[in-house]
Amino acid sequence: MTSTVDAPVWFMDYVNSDGSMAQMCGNAVRALVHFLVAEGLVTLTEGDELPIMTRSGLRAVRRVEEGYAVGMGVWSFIDPEMAAEQASDSLVKAASEAEPRPALSISMGNPHTVVALPDDAALNRLSLTSAPTVEPTPPHGTNVEFVVPGSPLVQDGIGHVRMRVHERGVGETLSCGTEPAPRPRRRGSGPPMRASTHGRSPQPAGSSP
Repeated sequence: MTSTVDAPVWFMDYVNSDGSMAQMCGNAVRALVHFLVAEGLVTLTEGDELPIMTRSGLRAVRRVEEGYAVGMGVWSFIDPEMAAEQASDSLVKAASEAEPRPALSISMGNPHTVVALPDDAALNRLSLTSAPTVEPTPPHGTNVEFVVPGSPLVQDGIGHVRMRVHERGVGETLSCGTEPAPRPRRRGSGPPMRASTHGRSPQPAGSSP
């Protein structure tokens, strides 16, 4: 893709609140596109897409009735062999927990570590005022998602989960735009998923509307 004066390619560089760099932020890329639209730098009508370059590659942002939806790309396991053999590649311990829990690491261009919890009580009692410890320690840090499947998990063809997120370089966040499919599954299988955080109503996993 070539950037020209008449058709510029916009680039998003994202810095966390602690000064560290992030490869991608689903919420920030939507905010960037809205800024470009509001300032008259681009024209984007409903259904149109705008490509945005990030440190994790090209992302397409589409104007929708609710605002903007981001094509997050294809997720991948950070350690495919361990994921296949053990369904876990790390241990995660929140400050409030006595024992670490098994977790699975997934990349959406930036790293995520997903921990499955048994129920809402386990989710609600978490203390995320400090970063959970992750072993082995990810070289560039990781977002940590604690996830509880909905009951029932699937309603009207849509899967539902509740989650809390400790975002690297930030802390607990009320909304996470790059959170991957919170219930890791084989590509192309399973229903669409919606994730509810403490700060937002359910949103499609793998996109940021």
